[in-house]
Amino acid sequence: MAEKRAWAREIASGEAASESAWGPVPMSVPDGQLVVVRQSRDGGASERTQSPPGPHSISTLPSWSAIPFHPRTPLPPSKNIRAMTSTQPSILHRFPHELLTEIAVHLVALDPLGPPSALVPLFLTCKYTHATLTSSSSLFARVFRTQFDPAASARRLGPHGSHAPYLADQLKHYSQALSFFRSGGTGNKHQFVNALWQAYIMCLENDGRNIAQLEWAGAPDLVDRFVRGRLANDRLDQTGWPREDEAISLALWVMWFTSTPARLSAEPTTARGELANLLLPLVNLPFRYAHAYAPAHHATLPLPSPTSANTPPSAIPHSIITAHGAYPSYAQRNVAEVPHFDRHGRELCAPLASTAAKLIWFSRREVVPVGVPPHLPLNRAEAIANNRHGPTQADVSELNANKHARLVEGGDWYDGEDGLQNGPSMGWDDDWWRAVDCTDMFSKPSITRTHYSYGLMRGLWQGRLLMPEETGFRNLLVTPTMPAGFSELNPMCAASPVFMRLREHHSIDPADALAPGHTFGAANAIDASLWRGWLPGTRTWVDSQHTMTITSHGQPHTYAHYDPGRPSTHDKATCRACVERFGDDIIEEREHDEDYVQAQGMGGQPAGDEQDGEWEDESMSSGDEDMAVDETIEMVYESVGLGRRQGAGTEADVEMTDSSEAGEFATEEYCVKRRCDGVQDIVFSGETDLAHGLAWNHYRFLGRVRTWDGLVAILRIPGGAPLATNAGSPTNPQYNENGIGWWVFTGYVVGGRNFVGTWRSVTGGDPRVPGWEGAVVMSRRDGE
Repeated sequence: MAEKRAWAREIASGEAASESAWGPVPMSVPDGQLVVVRQSRDGGASERTQSPPGPHSISTLPSWSAIPFHPRTPLPPSKNIRAMTSTQPSILHRFPHELLTEIAVHLVALDPLGPPSALVPLFLTCKYTHATLTSSSSLFARVFRTQFDPAASARRLGPHGSHAPYLADQLKHYSQALSFFRSGGTGNKHQFVNALWQAYIMCLENDGRNIAQLEWAGAPDLVDRFVRGRLANDRLDQTGWPREDEAISLALWVMWFTSTPARLSAEPTTARGELANLLLPLVNLPFRYAHAYAPAHHATLPLPSPTSANTPPSAIPHSIITAHGAYPSYAQRNVAEVPHFDRHGRELCAPLASTAAKLIWFSRREVVPVGVPPHLPLNRAEAIANNRHGPTQADVSELNANKHARLVEGGDWYDGEDGLQNGPSMGWDDDWWRAVDCTDMFSKPSITRTHYSYGLMRGLWQGRLLMPEETGFRNLLVTPTMPAGFSELNPMCAASPVFMRLREHHSIDPADALAPGHTFGAANAIDASLWRGWLPGTRTWVDSQHTMTITSHGQPHTYAHYDPGRPSTHDKATCRACVERFGDDIIEEREHDEDYVQAQGMGGQPAGDEQDGEWEDESMSSGDEDMAVDETIEMVYESVGLGRRQGAGTEADVEMTDSSEAGEFATEEYCVKRRCDGVQDIVFSGETDLAHGLAWNHYRFLGRVRTWDGLVAILRIPGGAPLATNAGSPTNPQYNENGIGWWVFTGYVVGGRNFVGTWRSVTGGDPRVPGWEGAVVMSRRDGE
């Protein structure tokens, strides 16, 4: 037996000669075959030959010893060993390709969590089976549709997100990310960031399966450990504040997506408090950590290029130098080239760390409900009877009954390959397109996509403001270093409820939309419209049954109420954009081709709506398809430790995308056709419901959407300030009842259900100067 093992090692190393201790043997094994030796029932040895794909080999299988043979290497003589070079074909040879594919897909479906390692034994049965199953990308595309969520990519990318070769390639990237997390994060920083990007994309595309895969891989626990360790230990050398970069941003978002009620309730109270304290700088210091993809005081984007000769000096955006650096910051955000379906290097902007931090912080603070003070009146009737003002016990109970940071709808695992056409991923379409389009605040995407879906802000919103004590907060503005005792108690932070019921109004071509917010001081060209929710100086708002008429500087502007149950008033016979296309209401846009960009800014629901958007089909070349299949096959073998690159010992061999081998996929331009709906501008109006106003004060609300990134600005006016007033003198005492001033909220609707951003006290001065501000998180009440 010892001699046989030594001989096997010689064979594996290629050192065996045609004559050995076993004597001359005339037999040889054809190239690439694999001899598998096992003990026979009588104690002798028997063998079989197999043909593994390419250079893959296995070292051990249950009760088998696998020995890779080199070409023309003789077999040792034995009465129980017979050459299997002419064995009878397997029964699998009788199966057509379609049936073998069905068998493979059902095999994966039996245990769909993790990389599709169940395919490996099937691939290793014989050359015919391996060649048949791996001859095209169709099998791997079906495996992707069985294990992951396919609907979001098909909806957002059209054929570019549903072709079989692209699905096969994405299967590789997702599986490698799962393997990384499953291994406990063994690897380098580059691999970790790659895995985080894929995990973040999986979350944005989740309809029930993707997050289940991340849970199987242990991603939530690994990310939780990383976030806590990173925020606690990785501080800026000079100031001590937490460092914000691509890794922490992605990790925070994966942490938010995988925050479930069960996970939050199981989190120890001490650990929950420690995490909240670590997150607090990102949550409540907007002057240090950006809360928008471009500074909020700009009403319109893209900004004029500072390097263009056509940009006058007065139009170039400027920052001021503060104790914490430039404010507002125009620095380029982290932009990565991430492999994603049809693109090996899709440019994506890293998501905002502060937005995820706010969601995580408020969700943790909501685990313990607000205590109901026993001295309050039981309800409004008792309060009125006793001439009491303010909240009642019923009001506090209502506050606790509705979450302000609603957790992500994870969905349930479902069977089949079609995906969920109306799954949770639909709520994340705007967030996805923000990541794609908002990579450069000085440029406009050639394809107009949605960053704010119609009707998102319509309805009843409930949330909380986190208000730091003003004097202590202003001391932080001039203190560059992080105070040793920085916490929710230093400066003291208070949480205040906020309720608002909003209506949404659309300017539909050919109506004249409101002009952008004006600037004050022609010399410095400072855009101060933020103090009015990006609205120009408004005089009157007249609400009728179906329209809102806004008069600004003597000019009336009619906006239609948005109601998803009513047909649009758009008419292609009168819409100026449609008339320019000779009465055609179809807009065609091509990526990177200005000649095909039509009606920019002239209306039309942006691309990304599967009901209106129509994609032109552009196929992958055959060479690219072969490359995608080869890479995916390699991933399958790597999932069970049989990869070519495993153990190579170099970083280049284990990167998720090896540029030296992968080449480039087809880089055809995206071409989208969509139907014009004439929408030119979106504004909001609203107020606090009577019951909520009696408890938490009365307010009125005005606002607008910044179409470049979907940022929403909402001006909150105390109830005594009529809408007919010119919103230009917020410091006038008559508009500050009970010491409550004018505030402006700026933020994004995240996941279609949470408004996350910053409140800021309106001063009427230069919005580029940091002021008193803090975090705000709200959620929309269902059916209200």
